[in-house]
Amino acid sequence: MMRLPNILTMSRIAIIPVLVALLWIREPETQWAAMVLYALACLTDRLDGYFARNWNQQSLVGRLFDPIADKLLVGACLLLPCAFGSIDGWSVLAAVIILLREILVSGLRENCRRLRFHDLDSGNPGRNARRSRGRCCRLRSATDRGPDRRVRIPAADAVATRTAVR
Repeated sequence: MMRLPNILTMSRIAIIPVLVALLWIREPETQWAAMVLYALACLTDRLDGYFARNWNQQSLVGRLFDPIADKLLVGACLLLPCAFGSIDGWSVLAAVIILLREILVSGLRENCRRLRFHDLDSGNPGRNARRSRGRCCRLRSATDRGPDRRVRIPAADAVATRTAVR
């Protein structure tokens, strides 16, 4: 039987195509809808962990798919704006650093498990880094007004870069 934490995790994976479609359309209304959908996905990320821990419903499925859902969501939200030129210049470097960090952390955790090290929980620093990346992505999405009226927020880039290298 699928429990609520796993349903929340799987829903995060399921909304990625919808999120990509909304970002692909590139109309102001769909961009705002994508930002709201991303914020809801971030909320489900927080809630699935909360419910799994407090209701003692941690599972192998959740441990496997939660980080995958996070990586897929972050990857989609960083790659599409890069492809459309909404993230350009030095901001692309921040996006690359964030993606590389995600891959590195996943690889390290998997190898540590194979070598039978203790289970590596990200703990509060990992959760705080993920939340900061989420806030930066939402901030970038909310302030990007297109090539003709773009609002640049260097602080969002700096926070994303700082978070990525932690």
